[in-house]
Amino acid sequence: MLSRVESILTDDEIPFIKLNQYVSSLFAGALNLIPQRIMVHEDDHNNAARILRMEQIKPSSDAEGDKVRTNLRPW
Repeated sequence: MLSRVESILTDDEIPFIKLNQYVSSLFAGALNLIPQRIMVHEDDHNNAARILRMEQIKPSSDAEGDKVRTNLRPW
């Protein structure tokens, strides 16, 4: 899922950072205690959220109801 979000943001030239990717990989994702997150700059957040909604990926700041949810936050 995150690789799809990364690809979409990269294609649209929206800079982002990934959080917790190394901590999560220590457990190979088996425990899912510390989720990986993607953050975009606050100036890009609305545009990134709009693009992800168009791809039917639900940014965590949206209301419930879309097919897929990701943790997209502004920094």
